[in-house]
Amino acid sequence: MRILSLLSVLGLIMACEAPSLKSAGGGLLSGRWKLLVMEYRDSTNTWRPYLGGMEGELLYHPDGFMSLHLVPKGYPTAEMDFANFDSSQTVRHLKHLAMFYSYTGDYRVINDTIVEHKRRVHSNPAEWGSRGQRIFRVRNDSLFMRPAEKSLRHIRLKWLKSQVDP
Repeated sequence: MRILSLLSVLGLIMACEAPSLKSAGGGLLSGRWKLLVMEYRDSTNTWRPYLGGMEGELLYHPDGFMSLHLVPKGYPTAEMDFANFDSSQTVRHLKHLAMFYSYTGDYRVINDTIVEHKRRVHSNPAEWGSRGQRIFRVRNDSLFMRPAEKSLRHIRLKWLKSQVDP
């Protein structure tokens, strides 16, 4: 009986200290990720670079905060100079700004293959407060993701873990 009690206590201690994949932080995802490739599957079932190539960053903080930023390759080096919060931008400037996709919010790991994002702030006002699920797999320092939504399943992303954590 004493051994059974000791094993129960030991099991309880180990369960309390073991990181839970289903916790908000989902230790597996925590950190800063750099986009390596974002692709879409075309009508011939061939994978192609999304919008000719994308770059971006994804942050998962252990406390459940997350942030995503995606832009076409070369976006930050465009030869453009314009003021922020100025409604008199040229059409060229507005088209450039429209290519910036970003949201910030909370996340939770649902199981060992699905993470849910709750978008508190989004570059598209229609998406504020929305939720999205991502199917994921981590292998070494790579994160592979696909949207769980059927309308977006033709997209896949591969991220590389940054050396700098949040």
